[in-house]
Amino acid sequence: EMKVHTVSGTTLTSISNHVVDTTTSGQGKIIWDSVIPNKGWITNSLDSTYPHIIPFTMDGNVPSFGTKQVVNSYNCGENNMGCAMPQAGRFIVMYLSGNDIWVKVGNDPATDESGTIVWGTAVEVANYDALGSHAFLYLTCEGDVWSGNTQNKVLMGYNTPVTGDCSRWMIGTITGDDTISIGSSENAFAHSGTPDINMPCLTADPFNPGRMYSGHSYTGGPSGSDSILVRHQ
Repeated sequence: EMKVHTVSGTTLTSISNHVVDTTTSGQGKIIWDSVIPNKGWITNSLDSTYPHIIPFTMDGNVPSFGTKQVVNSYNCGENNMGCAMPQAGRFIVMYLSGNDIWVKVGNDPATDESGTIVWGTAVEVANYDALGSHAFLYLTCEGDVWSGNTQNKVLMGYNTPVTGDCSRWMIGTITGDDTISIGSSENAFAHSGTPDINMPCLTADPFNPGRMYSGHSYTGGPSGSDSILVRHQ
């Protein structure tokens, strides 16, 4: 379901609920187009275990949903995330294919929910076997919102239970309309002992070009289990 709310001062009012998809759902996210008002996409997973994306538009408080479109026709478990880029109709989707992480650029030519997404070539972000056969979890990504500065840059991250190297982040660079290349990974922070799985959330700073913030649950802090904020530039 999509739930529509309004905010007035400190008061949150629930307006309506709308069924997006009647099949079994996993991890999902709403992505708003950075240029076209009231246009967005919903990522979803676990319908036949394939990652999906659904275009939508808003008319006041009422959403209209387009056709559900497959991102990748292979098992993705519950991991499927995306983010908008500063160009109209452009976003990236990051997902598991088997045990590996992949990313690709999507372009939606419509200004409403009716568009058929045109996909670029998928690029591997992390290979399960090559990186020690450790689980990849909590995929996340965010595009730089400054269209005049770093509009072709996106920050991507994931977690893996590896001591000293559990929170991995890398830069993707888009060239042309749909070609993305991936840089090497860096740690957001290092665990001194055997790590648990730390779930990150990621958002772009709207006032500082190239800056992102991620939030983590961290068991390596003074209290044993702390919430920490990491600034990326």
